[in-house]
Order: sequence, then C-alpha cells, then structure tokens
Amino acid sequence: FMIALLKLGVDYVALYHSCDFCCGYPDHANGDVDAFKIKAGLLFNKLSKYKKIIVECPSCLYMLYSEFKKHGFDLTKKLVHLSVFLKDLPKNKTSKQTKLLYHDPCYLGRYMSIYEEPRLVARNMGYKILEFPMNREKAYCCGSGGLIPSTNPILKNKIANDLIARTTDIEFDKIYTPCASCRMVLNQFKPT
Repeated sequence: FMIALLKLGVDYVALYHSCDFCCGYPDHANGDVDAFKIKAGLLFNKLSKYKKIIVECPSCLYMLYSEFKKHGFDLTKKLVHLSVFLKDLPKNKTSKQTKLLYHDPCYLGRYMSIYEEPRLVARNMGYKILEFPMNREKAYCCGSGGLIPSTNPILKNKIANDLIARTTDIEFDKIYTPCASCRMVLNQFKPT
C-alpha cells in the first residue's frame, strides 16, 4: 500500500508492527488491562501529532477506535482504514482475469461496518470479486481472531477448514481479505 500512497503524493510516516507500535490487542484479548493501558498511552502519545492515521490492520483499527477511546485515548477523528482511504483511486483500465473470493474480516466488518470499500478497491484495480456464501454482516470467522491460533490451534484449523469447505462450488483463483491474520490462516488451506 505504500506504493499507492507514494503515487498519490501522500506525505506519510509508516509505523510497523513492533513492540513500540503495538495497539495492545494481544494484551487486551488476554485480559491484561494494565499492559494494554501502558501500550495504549505510549502509542497515543506517538500518534496524536498526526493529522490522519491510516490503518491497514482491522483489529488495530478497532482497538484504536473503540478500546483506546474507552480508556481516554481518543483518536477517532483521525482514524481511517486503508481501503476507505484508497477507495477513490482511479480505476485500472485493464481488467484482470483473476477471480478473488472476498472474505470479510470480523473486526473490519462486524465491528467497524466497513464492507464495500475493500471490494471497491479490488474492483477498481481490475479484479473480479466473488463472495463467500455467508458474507458481510453474516460472514463467518476464519479462526484467526481472539488469540485462537496461539491458544487453540486445533480449533483454528477446524474453523478455517469449515469456512473453506463452503467454497467448493465457487471457482476462484485466490482468497482476498484486507486482514493479515485472516490471510495467514486462510492461505494455509485450499478448497478440496
């Protein structure tokens, strides 16, 4: 996405996943509120100076938008998901033959109500978007949320396998999702 920002002439600073820039989701999901508050305060102080905060990760967006605010660290007016920011990019004039099966990430969809923008960005890039049978508000979890991969990998695999099994009647080339955790889990499985 940094290439797109450069092409748009956006002056930006990229903050990468590291202990210094963690939104605190793992601590929060684990119930360690004190560790979460410390990370939230540090990140809030670093991000407060920016006019706009473009967030790619759905769970980070949710944490920054909802949980930070609950603890007195309000960044809501500055936050925008990457797909919302990129939705007005010019359309690619050449259509790609690649058929993408779109998966709605839990935090981006159910929690943040962002459904159309990621689809629109992919369409504008020339891709054909196909849908899981259960999508948008009714989308199934892929198994990567709530620390399930680290606390119960067998359950993660079962959830992901069940989701992929629902695609046997759909002819697609790749699964597309704007969530790195979902991508990591779903790309391990191929439809049978």
